[in-house]
Amino acid sequence: MRYARSLDPMERADAIRQLHYDAFDRCVATLPAEKAALVDLLGSGCDNDGNWQLRDVAGSLVALVRDPAAPPRAVSEEPEPTSEPQPARAKLNLREHDKKLLRAVGRRMNSLHELTTKGMADLAELITVLAKRIKELETKSAIDSEAISTTEQISERVDAIEQRGFRFVGKYQAPATYGVGDVVSYKGALWNCVAAAKVGDRPNTASHKWALMISGIQE
Repeated sequence: MRYARSLDPMERADAIRQLHYDAFDRCVATLPAEKAALVDLLGSGCDNDGNWQLRDVAGSLVALVRDPAAPPRAVSEEPEPTSEPQPARAKLNLREHDKKLLRAVGRRMNSLHELTTKGMADLAELITVLAKRIKELETKSAIDSEAISTTEQISERVDAIEQRGFRFVGKYQAPATYGVGDVVSYKGALWNCVAAAKVGDRPNTASHKWALMISGIQE
């Protein structure tokens, strides 16, 4: 199969699958209406020569049909009739290909979930608040070294959070549940969920489910 431009794997898979569906439609169109209504796409399959085994949802054979658009075969290539049709190879290949596509889509969705729009917006807001607080402390004439050290540690911890890819989900909400890796702000601190937290498992009470990451921040 040739294309005017190079296709990525997803586009190429869609094009091949569309050809498969078109051939299936042509074969079903050759059947009487009562038989055509019984045919199931996922239960049917074809071989490399365009011979289709059209089956119903239970896997029972409805009809053996050759794709009308398939090139004619020489007489010597006609298969000998058999009492029992051979298993359809294309059906298994199609399903395995679909599984691979679904796994690829699933991996892509999981990677996108790690950096949700809301989580990134909330994290950016928190960093802005911290930066403003640091600037306020630096402008005070009576600032001491301990305060400078504290703000530097907070900044370093925030950078570490970003690099490790934690999911910052905003302020803690009592009616919500949280999963491992979720980071929330609660009473002037950042907390990391280390075990699945149910409704009402507050960071400062359910200590076995939350780990303190940063304290002394201004919300």
